[in-house]
Amino acid sequence: MTAAASLFAILSTPIATQRQSRFKAVGILTIAVLITTLDTSVMTVTTPTVQKVFGASLQMLEWTTTIYALFFGATMLLWSRIGEVYGHRQIFVIGVFLFGAGSLLVGLAPSIGFMIGMRALQALGAAMVNPAAITLVALMFDETGRPFAYGVNSASASAGIALGYILGGFCAQYASWRWAFFINPAFCAVALWGAFRYIDPHLKPPDDKGIDITGAALSLVGLMLVTFGLVQGQTHGWWTTREPFSLFGMALALPLSVAPLSIALGTAALGVFTWFELALKRSGQRPLLDLTLFALPSVRWGGLDTFMRSVAQFALYYGLTLYLQNDGGMSALTAGLALVPIAVSSIFAIPVGGTLAIRFGTQRSVFIGLVVQAIGVLWLWWVIGPSLHLWSVLLPNLVFGLGVGMTNAQLTNVIMQDVPITRSADAAAAAATLRQIGYGIGAVSVGVILSSTPTALALDGYSRLTQGSAGMEDNVLFNLALLLASILFALLIPNRIPRKSLQKGTEGWHEPHVCLRGEG
Repeated sequence: MTAAASLFAILSTPIATQRQSRFKAVGILTIAVLITTLDTSVMTVTTPTVQKVFGASLQMLEWTTTIYALFFGATMLLWSRIGEVYGHRQIFVIGVFLFGAGSLLVGLAPSIGFMIGMRALQALGAAMVNPAAITLVALMFDETGRPFAYGVNSASASAGIALGYILGGFCAQYASWRWAFFINPAFCAVALWGAFRYIDPHLKPPDDKGIDITGAALSLVGLMLVTFGLVQGQTHGWWTTREPFSLFGMALALPLSVAPLSIALGTAALGVFTWFELALKRSGQRPLLDLTLFALPSVRWGGLDTFMRSVAQFALYYGLTLYLQNDGGMSALTAGLALVPIAVSSIFAIPVGGTLAIRFGTQRSVFIGLVVQAIGVLWLWWVIGPSLHLWSVLLPNLVFGLGVGMTNAQLTNVIMQDVPITRSADAAAAAATLRQIGYGIGAVSVGVILSSTPTALALDGYSRLTQGSAGMEDNVLFNLALLLASILFALLIPNRIPRKSLQKGTEGWHEPHVCLRGEG
């Protein structure tokens, strides 16, 4: 027996009691999702302190964020498929362990190079945790219980982004940036204990087919190249070379900037991946990602809304904290506190979204949440100006957070509502990948918007504060445009009212056929 097989055998041993506590399991899954998404944003606040400690160059500092986005977004499909074969709890447990170990080593990092490597280890763990958590919810709950369970799980991802700015700012200002990472292992220990106690190791659809290694390699290469190009475009140039690109210390003479070349090669790899996966499906084999799921309107339009909302959400968080620090003269902690209303109100909106879904349907719950978000963004656009104070953004952010909680509470449920249980892991991985890539593009969007608008205004002699507020206004309008488009796409999603389905076998299992009644 190989070492890997032995490890999976150990992790598959039931430690919990016969009757699982599903809601306690959701709490454990939520803790893990929260800390993994929290580290998507915590690094951006602690970057100035890390630069002083290590004396690192700007390019090296960018890699501390880039490497996390690369490995997080590019490996989720592979880990989701491995979970289908060996068990999603096993993958969840390994992911939590790797994330905790990576966090501890990041906090202990003696150099910037070591820190970058351990951020990659963190990201691998996060990529294992997120799709496994969504799939486990699908396997543990029937159609009545999923709205609330998905709501808690999804809202934790949004709250984690906001809380990352708060935690990073607090640690950088009052303790050490290292404590922003030392905190994670304690939560990981709780998640590991809870996973063994409350999550059934056998929760997975029956699957006797192997793993699509070729598809895994193509998706990994394609997503990493596209993500790398999007993240590095601001530094190296979006077409012509602004700054030479170095690989292993050697400068490469390229006819174009590395960003468009990387995006083009990545797009080509993803095109080959799409062709290969569809060919496997037609031949009756098991692809890494079942792309035929996107023929379902709920998956197609729900996935597009997930992506666009992630872009808008991260762009708003990131842009607002940068503006308050760089142009408002606030500390990292004070700027992070501006996002507290979003985190708090999104949590309180979870049961609201679930109630609306059960009463009126999942699509209508998502639609109402998107409208509330748009109102919050419109309010924020109205108060933005050179004399902006922290108190001015609290109420708009509170409204925005209510919309975030209501939407996130059901957007995952929308994507999963028409997917047979045997294909739930594919849909979960696709949703998590779209969300994470959206976060990366949101960060890139902020850089493009905030650099272009102030430059144009500087030519006319405007002050730095006026330039910053104008750039933030453009960022808010960009968010509003994305949300309005998301509202239109939400109208194309079939409305489903969840109702309870029959249970079979263990408490977590249910029939592999969707049991929903539709409206409209």
